[in-house]
Amino acid sequence: MPTHRMKRVNQLIKEELAKIIQLGLKDPRVSMASVTRVQTSPDLKTADVYISVMGDDEEKEQTFNALDNAKGFLRHQLSSRIRMKYVPELIVRRDQSLEQGDDVLRIINELERKEEE
Repeated sequence: MPTHRMKRVNQLIKEELAKIIQLGLKDPRVSMASVTRVQTSPDLKTADVYISVMGDDEEKEQTFNALDNAKGFLRHQLSSRIRMKYVPELIVRRDQSLEQGDDVLRIINELERKEEE
């Protein structure tokens, strides 16, 4: 269970990374990417950054490749925006919760349609 301080750090990193990705990253492949969650390790050395991307599978793959290549830039920008003893190493992860939610809603809608028939 993250402490109050960890939650604040996670939220701050999330907000700053979102700004950097949307405004500071010039790569057009990441235009549809949004930071959904950040989870730092207890020692603040690493941060899992969960990203949600709109588009087809190829666009998603290109976006994650671009973000993976930009990790150094993102970390450097993050270090200039927040004051921490260590700026965590960023680990970019796919957030599939929105896709899973869409799948659940689609299944529910299909079941409701079958009940009506």
